Amino acid sequence: MEIMWNDSNPRWNKGNFELTEQDVDWKRFLMNRPYRPFDPHRYREWQLYRDYTNGTFALLGTHFFDVVHWFLQTGYPASAVASGGKYVWMDHREHEDTATALLEYPEGFQCQYTSMLGNSTGSGCRIYGTNGTFSDATWTISGSGGGKDAIKEAIKLTPEPGESHVRNWLEAVRARTQPAAPVEAGHKHAVANILAYQALIRGRKMRYVPETRSIVEA
Repeated sequence: MEIMWNDSNPRWNKGNFELTEQDVDWKRFLMNRPYRPFDPHRYREWQLYRDYTNGTFALLGTHFFDVVHWFLQTGYPASAVASGGKYVWMDHREHEDTATALLEYPEGFQCQYTSMLGNSTGSGCRIYGTNGTFSDATWTISGSGGGKDAIKEAIKLTPEPGESHVRNWLEAVRARTQPAAPVEAGHKHAVANILAYQALIRGRKMRYVPETRSIVEA
């Protein structure tokens, strides 16, 4: 499976960098994070710093990791390798503006996630199977790339009405039932983004051990 999220719009740039420490509650902002001298960029552009986020794998990729698990009905990723760097935005950031992760799943497939903040070609996903390919650009399953048992006629998926996740969650609380997206789904895509991020910053292949819920070097 191949997924990507590309967006060159600097949404993190909130401006108002003339703030002083007297204007904000800096101690409350830091909470349990390491102490840092007041910095208006950290306060207004917290997404760019390692103390507060796992970068694009978490801020953007986690949405698509959830789609991977949903579409393919998978368990946790088994391992990940990753690479990236700062190639476009030479600002105050600590995080990479371009990064790619390759996650391997025990069900027998790999997922490649790429995020580029220097290009706005958009986002999307493709699933490559032995009998064909699915593309969310056209919501079509076709025999493209398939082998001898390739799909003969393309299948166009028809959109279905969406559902409010907040309403679904509230109804589940009232009825004491499981919501459409249970807590396990959130934990699963959290593991995926942390696994990928640890591989990126360590420069090593990392693996997830479900028995101990730990991430270790492979």
